[in-house]
Amino acid sequence: MLVNDVMLHRVEQNIAWNGETYELYRRGVNEFGEKSLTPEKIKEFKGLFHDGSTNHQKVTANDSGYTINKTVPYILVKWDDANDVLIDDEITINEQLYKVTGVVNVQQRNRVGDISLEVYGEI
Repeated sequence: MLVNDVMLHRVEQNIAWNGETYELYRRGVNEFGEKSLTPEKIKEFKGLFHDGSTNHQKVTANDSGYTINKTVPYILVKWDDANDVLIDDEITINEQLYKVTGVVNVQQRNRVGDISLEVYGEI
């Protein structure tokens, strides 16, 4: 067994033992192709919430000419829970609404996924 396989197995165990349950919501589309106002619950999954490191910062430019660095929040999950997550899906964490901005298959092994989020609004 490769060292990476052992490490990925430990991450999966950590998610199972210490992860929190999150609910994923998706907005449907009406007959005119517009997104509906009320999202529908797609599924629940366990994951570990973490902020991105300093290497994964979102840089935002504004009109006054300076940039604001924001760390990117992530949820680390088993790949079976992440492979059908779509961009713009919504997740609620502590009364804060987040929008999914991307899903990464860690080491391309189909074992662990990292879901990147963006603050979307408050409930």
